[in-house]
Amino acid sequence: MGCCHHKEPVKITRIERYPVTKEKSALPPAGTAKKIFEAARDNNIAVLTKLCKEWAGHRCIDEFKSTSEFTSWMIAADFGHIEVLKVLIAAGANIQATHNGSNALHLAAREGHKAVCQLLADEGVDLKLKDYESKTPRKQAKKWGKLECEELLDVCEKRVVVYV
Repeated sequence: MGCCHHKEPVKITRIERYPVTKEKSALPPAGTAKKIFEAARDNNIAVLTKLCKEWAGHRCIDEFKSTSEFTSWMIAADFGHIEVLKVLIAAGANIQATHNGSNALHLAAREGHKAVCQLLADEGVDLKLKDYESKTPRKQAKKWGKLECEELLDVCEKRVVVYV
């Protein structure tokens, strides 16, 4: 992962995406989206990887939402499941997904998941998005007393990124 502590451009290599093997119109078996969500929520990397490799790039990766309206991507960020996030990124999850204006970075920052914040910033999740409280992820980290995340995001907001 890239480092946020440089003034010169930071070179970041994004996570390699899985090859898309199914047509967008293909219908996954009933319950596939829910299984992806449950594997993400439960940090079940083996099941998640199998499903995500099979359905990479398909809408079922992001389709199922919890009762709180979180997608697999957002619940993984909220819980700090960094390996789950890497699998979902590789599968083509919508990394800019929002709920009530919050993106995954807001959730990770609020919970103090510094490594997750670094990953999300490196992958290009919107650092400047304002949530329902008109707060950026950095401001949410500050509100909840997550100083390490606040400092990291402050530096990330100021950096120049070059993806390689």
